[in-house]
Amino acid sequence: DVLRITSSDAEGFGEVLASGPLLGAPSQDDLVVSAPQYGTRRGAVYLLRSDALAGTMDLDVTMGQFHLQLVGLSGSSFGRSIATGPLGGEARSDLVVGAPGSPGSDGNVFAFVDLPTSPSATPLQAAPRSRPPQASPLGL
Repeated sequence: DVLRITSSDAEGFGEVLASGPLLGAPSQDDLVVSAPQYGTRRGAVYLLRSDALAGTMDLDVTMGQFHLQLVGLSGSSFGRSIATGPLGGEARSDLVVGAPGSPGSDGNVFAFVDLPTSPSATPLQAAPRSRPPQASPLGL
């Protein structure tokens, strides 16, 4: 079986991929897909739960078929690099996202620790100085 995940408005969709137990059980790897050119190069990262992928053949993130969307600021290329791993040593992994074009800086790296396990239709905004609750910039 082949699972196809598409997007009609997320430019660069699939440029970087990662997986790890981010949202559910520590034994199940979730999928992370970046689209660093989304919306005037603001960038976006989509998280897809592993249990939602089982038995599915086609998903379209444009139709809201994702668990969570993270977005950057205009021009930041948020999602140009992504990595997963347990930053705090717990069983669930955390997500690290690079935004090399962040306005007013030489770039930023965001560490998302304890991502929400409930689906959200509202994107989490990654902004260097406003520090959203789930993101803390490591600043490069």
